[in-house]
Amino acid sequence: MQTEDLTSAEFSNITRALEQHLQERGNTILGAQLGLLVSGAIRPRKLSDIGGLRRVASESLKDQLSQIVPTVGSHDITYRIERKSSAPGANVPPPAEAARAVTGIELWRFFSNPKLACALMARPSGEVLVLGEGRDAVPGTAPVQRPTQEEYRTLAQQFADQQEGDLRDSLQACLSETDFYNGWIAKLREKRTSSQNLLRQWETVRAEHIAKRLYEALAAAGIEDSTVASIVAGARPAVRSKPARPTASVSIALDAVSTSGSVANAPDRDIEEMALRTLVHRAVDQMSLAELREFRVPASLLHDAVRLGQR
Repeated sequence: MQTEDLTSAEFSNITRALEQHLQERGNTILGAQLGLLVSGAIRPRKLSDIGGLRRVASESLKDQLSQIVPTVGSHDITYRIERKSSAPGANVPPPAEAARAVTGIELWRFFSNPKLACALMARPSGEVLVLGEGRDAVPGTAPVQRPTQEEYRTLAQQFADQQEGDLRDSLQACLSETDFYNGWIAKLREKRTSSQNLLRQWETVRAEHIAKRLYEALAAAGIEDSTVASIVAGARPAVRSKPARPTASVSIALDAVSTSGSVANAPDRDIEEMALRTLVHRAVDQMSLAELREFRVPASLLHDAVRLGQR
């Protein structure tokens, strides 16, 4: 298959996105995250049009990315973003060179990420402004105190303490690093099992903490409680509901499969099987790219599926 190289505009888009990831999340990025980043930067083209993610990472972005040797049990490739090789002029500017109002998910992002070099100020009316770190405060505003990395470390310590045995020790070991957060997230992802999604649990705990802190910070800045509640509700990201387990929710899909004429005279056991298959298909459709990469399918089934597709 013939592939095309990145255009200068696409390369610049990717470079800016990598620099933003570097500032907000650190210098490591999972292959699944990189795939989404590159896909967004080259749209409407697809990854297949440029030879796939690995080709782009190893050739077009070889000066900006280096592959990290995977750890035992890792399900995804991890890359390191190289600071020294960012393209000239590609650095993302400070979050706000001049004060500007932020609401919704943008407010949540600036408030929750201590790595962003910015400051938040609020007016009694409820308007929240973001400005570059070190800039003079805006008259008539009060500072909005953001969570610190050490605050997240304490929260992570409490989360780790709730686990048991080797899992608790493994999580606690991540917290000794100065810049612990990327390693913490990677460990939560690594320890995820079919019965326990530690990363999802942590994201829920963290979101609850951020919402509480945002409420307190806005109230302390002099905004009325009713306005604060509205701001926090509008800023907090929507939580995607977790797909129900098929074994406990077969009845949910029975109506869907029973509407088909092919099941009118089918045995109960066959109908249940069809319901399970329906639920699995629905769950797969809701998965993110990262979750799909970790979805386990027997190699024999993949082989058979490829053969069927070639007929």
